[in-house]
Amino acid sequence: DPSNQVQFVSLSAAPLTGLKNFTDAKSDDSSNVDGTTMLQHSLALVADLLEPAYGFKSLYNFKKKFQPIERPVYISYSDSALLANLGIAIIRAYL
Repeated sequence: DPSNQVQFVSLSAAPLTGLKNFTDAKSDDSSNVDGTTMLQHSLALVADLLEPAYGFKSLYNFKKKFQPIERPVYISYSDSALLANLGIAIIRAYL
């Protein structure tokens, strides 16, 4: 019955899997670029450290079997002093 078909299924996110694919940030404001580049490299380091415990890459490869539409997930924050707390909250959410 077509009225009972599933219209949308979410496999959630596969966090920290696409970090190596990003090029370094570019901007007219070098302070933003430096901070963004440092954040990208820090997240890549976190991904490498947590990979044995969480298996981000194997989760990503499993989800690819379903031919998902990939959409990036962005997080914005207003106070960079709280960035560490944000990172800890994200790690807790996925572990």
